[in-house]
Amino acid sequence: MTETQSPKMVPMADDDPWEIVKEANGPTIVRVLVKNLFGRYSYDIRPRMPLFSGDGTERLVILYGENGSGKTTILSLVFDLLSPAHDKAHRSHIGSTMFTEFSVELSNGVTVSAFREGYQIDGDYYFTIYRNVEEPIVTLPMIIDREGKLDSKDEIHLQLETELKKLDISPFYLPDSRSLLSDTLSPEDHYLYLGSDGESKMMNDYLRRRSRRWRAPEDMYEDPPRQARQGIETLLAIRRFDGWLSRQVIRGQRQGFASSNTVLISVLESLLRSEDPEYSGVDGQVGSIKEQIAELDHRIKEYERFGLVQHFPARQFMALLEQAQEEQVVRLERALAPHLKSSRAQLDKLESLYNLLFTFTKSMNTYLRGKEVVIRPGRGGIDLITDEPEPRPLGALELSSGEQQLLLLLCNIIVARNRSKLFIIDEPEISLNVTWQRKLLDTLLDLTAGTGMQFIVATHSIEMLTTHDDAVIKLDMLHA
Repeated sequence: MTETQSPKMVPMADDDPWEIVKEANGPTIVRVLVKNLFGRYSYDIRPRMPLFSGDGTERLVILYGENGSGKTTILSLVFDLLSPAHDKAHRSHIGSTMFTEFSVELSNGVTVSAFREGYQIDGDYYFTIYRNVEEPIVTLPMIIDREGKLDSKDEIHLQLETELKKLDISPFYLPDSRSLLSDTLSPEDHYLYLGSDGESKMMNDYLRRRSRRWRAPEDMYEDPPRQARQGIETLLAIRRFDGWLSRQVIRGQRQGFASSNTVLISVLESLLRSEDPEYSGVDGQVGSIKEQIAELDHRIKEYERFGLVQHFPARQFMALLEQAQEEQVVRLERALAPHLKSSRAQLDKLESLYNLLFTFTKSMNTYLRGKEVVIRPGRGGIDLITDEPEPRPLGALELSSGEQQLLLLLCNIIVARNRSKLFIIDEPEISLNVTWQRKLLDTLLDLTAGTGMQFIVATHSIEMLTTHDDAVIKLDMLHA
């Protein structure tokens, strides 16, 4: 194949049409077509819920098949096909896989496809994006050299990156190695800071316990055994969560700072009008403003649990109102009313973040026994407290293998939820007991409610398969 040839492309046949419901939060995958994977397997993968059910299950696709049926390869190809970056070896990974065609159809009518001409299953291929089975948006040749490396021109890859970014999917992929992959992650997201002597010692002790050949934290990236790698990836996931949470809190504090300036101006203006006996911000009812203070105090205490707001001086406000003479009440109301209004507005802006953190901690603590997760913005993101035999801090590396896996999964989901429309997981059940396996996928859907994020997972877990049987797609080979 040369870069000037025109491909003989056959669009994905739609012999089983369904109604595509476009989702406001972005496109979802409605079909994956695989032809001659490894020269043997062909699949037509279609989620069985074309009409959104409203309970979140339309966002879940579970692939099930025997060992060697290509589940992991399919997950990897979906990730590489939809990932935009030109410098992450996505196109090379596709080129190194044997198939004649691999296509992904989205709910917005766009199909992304990699295919080879004729019956060829390796070597050069075409990368095509087209809409509604019409003329391709872009068709680009991918040239593989004699050493099996991609040898296409840079401008081709940059053009492809531009077109894929327009899809606004930015997939995340969590393979069984548990090393999170995504074009949206920065190099810093993959770097583990051992910020304290205690943490460094814990990592050293952990690594020595797991594998005698580890001597220093900087050695751990060479080729760690699976148990040590899991500990490292768990710490990385927690650090990513802490960075994400700090950014959310800082954003909220900036909003609060702007609101404080507005409140100060309102208070000054209010005091300048203090001789006007007809004015009252709360209709002259002290009981009403006390109720507002009490309601805000309760709400702010809940938000304080996650470090989202600062202390609210409810007692001082109440004391001032109790001490005020009748003629002073209106002045106090006038001064307090804009502050209370601003505080409510700030809480409203943080409500979605509060609800997410509440769901996260509630979910984690539902799984854990004898331990509790506590959110600490700016101080590591997450604290783990054990109550046996008495409350004490617990390091993440002291958790069991299953507990680490759970924490790793949920932290990475939180980090990805507003950055991606697709999260791919290979064997999410690793190290989890059957009870946790039964609940996990519902937890992932709860944590991403309202985002439109779709999950594609491959599993052998009977618990996951039976709990979400409507979302299961068995990899049955197409017949010629």
